[in-house]
Amino acid sequence: VQTTVEMDPDLDYYRARQLVGERVAQVANVLPEGVETPILSSVSGRLNEVAELVVEPTSEGSATPMVLRDFSEFELRNRLLAVPGVGGLDILGGFLRQVQVRADPVRMRARDVSLDEVVRAAQGASASGSAGVVPSGEIEWAVEIDGRAETAFDLARTVVAERAGVAILLSDVAEVVDGGAFRRGISRHNGVEIIHIRVLRQFGADAVHVSAGVRAALAELTPPAGVSMSLVYDQAELIDGALGGVGRAVGIGAIFVVLVIMLLLGDVRAALVVALSIPTSIALAVAILRRAGGGLDTMTLGGLAISVGILVDASIIVVENAAHRLKDAHGTAPKKEVVTRAASEMARPIVFATFVVVSVFLPLFGIAGIEGRMYRALALSVNAAMGATLFIALGLTPAITASVLSAKHGEAQKSWLVRSIERAYAPVLAFALRRPRIIQLLALAITVPAIALGASVGADFVPHLDEGYLMLDARVAPEASLDTADRMMTAVEE
Repeated sequence: VQTTVEMDPDLDYYRARQLVGERVAQVANVLPEGVETPILSSVSGRLNEVAELVVEPTSEGSATPMVLRDFSEFELRNRLLAVPGVGGLDILGGFLRQVQVRADPVRMRARDVSLDEVVRAAQGASASGSAGVVPSGEIEWAVEIDGRAETAFDLARTVVAERAGVAILLSDVAEVVDGGAFRRGISRHNGVEIIHIRVLRQFGADAVHVSAGVRAALAELTPPAGVSMSLVYDQAELIDGALGGVGRAVGIGAIFVVLVIMLLLGDVRAALVVALSIPTSIALAVAILRRAGGGLDTMTLGGLAISVGILVDASIIVVENAAHRLKDAHGTAPKKEVVTRAASEMARPIVFATFVVVSVFLPLFGIAGIEGRMYRALALSVNAAMGATLFIALGLTPAITASVLSAKHGEAQKSWLVRSIERAYAPVLAFALRRPRIIQLLALAITVPAIALGASVGADFVPHLDEGYLMLDARVAPEASLDTADRMMTAVEE
């Protein structure tokens, strides 16, 4: 029986496990006789998978499924579990090696040996124990007897009983061999039986760092002759691709913003001062995110991408006003004083405009559950970027402007693009002021259908995620044997 306990998503995960574990321990003593003690599932679940790898023979028949499983269980498992952040491994396929004692009823009856005696002999052959201590001056040495049978040959020479002064060995009444444990699953790759391993990360561990550690561990391992291993899935590739795509979007957006600024301002120095606010604001926003315990993911990068166009607004206002004030001053006042006064004049509207944008994203911090965890990162990145751009616009931009611009920059003519836009906009504005009713009706005609169309648009929690991998789910009847299922899956694969 499996019981699923749903906790508040905002509750600390390990605290929740502790609370559930305490309750399970309380009910364990009142369970009916024969019921095993309940256990909590692993901290690392199927959703924490970061990598999949296969261990396969280099050529058909070069390594048996048992050899592949031995390497996976006793070498590969131990090395991968030592990687920081790895929480567990799921190993599928092959035969798990075990020493099997196959009792022979005929030989047991002939030597008058019971099954209980065979079982006790097999269990006792793999036991170790203390033999006391040996005093040596002021210290004493603990003595331990290692009675474990390491091979099938050692176990076969274990004494089961004594009849008429003759020792009866386990090999006299049973066949002791190395065999494979009973299995309920088979893994194949390209039609060849292999070992399939899923690497699970610990809760909260960084998937990219864990994946890098797994790759480094695999590079250090040397598989036995006839065995090879390779990664077939790496979640870090998906993460790097997603972050790279959003990062490229941020970079391309920043480039377009800089080009638009240069075209509209018509002054290279002023445009460069404004463009400098983009990387500095992003760098400061990332520092704020790290200080707040956040990191770079698709949501935070998406927030920065949203903010790219807004980052330059405040700096544009400061630079434009400083240029006009320098023009009006005609060199009669110190340049730093003029720029400082120009920045002070724009401080109030810039602060108001910044807090308006911040207030739009503040409600996202109040969302609970999984949605809150996702969109809080977006809101945090946007607000961090806005706070950074406010500091840059009122601190760094005036300082650079005072060093770079002069009165002649304020006297520069408007760019050809701005003049073209003004020539096209002036008659449209004049018509709108003369015919306000027409403009109102036009706005209403656009707004009402837009609202109706927005209400009919489908909604989804998150967009569909395409990792670039195909997963085929083939099902057989529940009563189908393992060999039948294997034969059918092989036919599907072919």
